[in-house]
Amino acid sequence: MQNKNNSTTKYPLATAGKRIIAKALDIVMISIIVMSLGFAIFCTDPNFAWNQPLSLAQPWRYGLFVTLMAVIFFGLMLLLPRLWNKTLGMKALGLRYYKKADVNYAFGIFKHELFVWEIVVFIALIMGWTLSFLNPDQINSLFEGANAIFSKTPAEGLDKVCYYVGTGFSCFYGVSILFLIAIIIATCIKNHKPAFHDKYSNIYVIYVKQVEKYQPYNSHKVVDVKAPGELSADSLEEIDNI
Repeated sequence: MQNKNNSTTKYPLATAGKRIIAKALDIVMISIIVMSLGFAIFCTDPNFAWNQPLSLAQPWRYGLFVTLMAVIFFGLMLLLPRLWNKTLGMKALGLRYYKKADVNYAFGIFKHELFVWEIVVFIALIMGWTLSFLNPDQINSLFEGANAIFSKTPAEGLDKVCYYVGTGFSCFYGVSILFLIAIIIATCIKNHKPAFHDKYSNIYVIYVKQVEKYQPYNSHKVVDVKAPGELSADSLEEIDNI
């Protein structure tokens, strides 16, 4: 961090454990908000009953739900870091984003989180908006198709187009989860070093605690950072050589 005498302060890169816990805290907090919204949206439906399938809900409610969900996710996971350089989970663990000096912060964060949660939210948006234009029978067929991978529900008697669209949504979700698992594994392998999504987005996660007060393990990588949220030139060269 740049001081009054224009010097820099050293900070270590965040460990895999801190990064994963911070992201988990963010997801848990957002999930509580989203589930509360979902409860409010669907429980006010006149067709709602605890023993009835969700496919009986009024179609427009699906579009409203996924739109509000996307606003919450993008607000807390993209807009907040753009304004604050950290998410709420990162704040709790003392972490902060830092970027390469010539990188657009908003686009960099977008790239950084693309395979972590953004694809899943985009798929949910498309699926929710699709449901908004279907009738109850078509919605039921889509849900049955989405569950077919697990339950092997036959397509007989259902709208086959919606059935296979639902199966396609499940496949996309499965692929996005595999990407997320790969990122988690890669982050754990790197541990005290930048993960591959750090490098392609030029956004790095720093443990904001001064080295003078914190002696890192030998495997920690220590870098210089300057305000506001930018890495020094020496640090970028150091990171590129990791």
